[in-house]
Amino acid sequence: MNLAWLRDAIGLALLAGGLCFTALGVFGLFRMPDVYTRMHAGSKAVTLGASMILVAVAFLAPLPIGLRAIAITLFLFLTTPVATFASARAAHRRREPMALQTVIDELEDHRRGERAREREPYPMD
Repeated sequence: MNLAWLRDAIGLALLAGGLCFTALGVFGLFRMPDVYTRMHAGSKAVTLGASMILVAVAFLAPLPIGLRAIAITLFLFLTTPVATFASARAAHRRREPMALQTVIDELEDHRRGERAREREPYPMD
């Protein structure tokens, strides 16, 4: 029994899902209010959308190309969160404004606490 139709159906479903995730991510880039939420939307679109497209390529392409697609997917899963964190940290250091709906900034609270400890001439107990 030839199961090529099942492989093709799974590949096309993954391809359609990846395209939908990527399209929603692009929509999120334009819709979100500040740089931090835009980065979140963009990183999710890259991680999920591109990964689904690459897994679809693994299903639809010959084996050597499919293995490369899986390797690229693993690379994306490892590097996208690190790149997003570094970009968000740089934006925070530049004092990029947050949306008005943001109620807490834990990184700024942590920095204020470190600065206060550095100014103390002796440790407070």
